[in-house]
Amino acid sequence: MRALILLAAVSLALTACVKPGQGNAAGGRYVDPYTCEVRNPREGDQPYDADCIKAAQRTAEAAAKAASRKK
Repeated sequence: MRALILLAAVSLALTACVKPGQGNAAGGRYVDPYTCEVRNPREGDQPYDADCIKAAQRTAEAAAKAASRKK
């Protein structure tokens, strides 16, 4: 049960990593929701999206707290 809660929380965080409306048309900037890697970066972009990584960390912390409360 804990694994399902953790999986759901991580999935939500990674879904938040995809930023619709950013970048140009097809083939534009895209953040991979599983790795937080920036695909087709613009000049000067970092290789990984910091907001995506922070969201995943917050979700993992929240899932760990929720799992510890259920014990």
